[in-house]
Amino acid sequence: MKKQNYFLLLGLMLLAFGLNAQQSSTYCNNRFGFCVNYPASLKQSADEPVNGDGISLEEKDGIKVSISGSFNVMNWTPERIYEFTVEDLSADLGPKVKPINSKVDENGFEARFSNQTTYEYVRMWNQGDTYLVITVTGTQSQLEKIEVLKDQMTASFGS
Repeated sequence: MKKQNYFLLLGLMLLAFGLNAQQSSTYCNNRFGFCVNYPASLKQSADEPVNGDGISLEEKDGIKVSISGSFNVMNWTPERIYEFTVEDLSADLGPKVKPINSKVDENGFEARFSNQTTYEYVRMWNQGDTYLVITVTGTQSQLEKIEVLKDQMTASFGS
């Protein structure tokens, strides 16, 4: 009986290890010195990030994720980068896009935007002369899934 319990426990541990190993993937960008862990359910998209320096991912249900770095050549503050993001989203999603629940400080910003059909989450980390931006976009009906997805992504710097 003890032998069966041992093999059962060993099997469960291997299963748990295998599931954990499959649950996340990592994208690292050495040029900008960051890595982002993201759910393995996200697959690389044929699309490139808007600035061409990063990775685009997507879920089977159409939710899209963009992870990109940029040099802060204009020496903009996070507040100015946030304002530029609002302007850019207004051009892409139309004038009805509205910021929801935004927070901006010297370390970056976190914001949500909606135009009543599209929902977009944007997180920017200020690293002085560089910054990282993660964008998660989907339909308004996918709002809860987008919020869960963005919480499953973690960024690290200096790698």
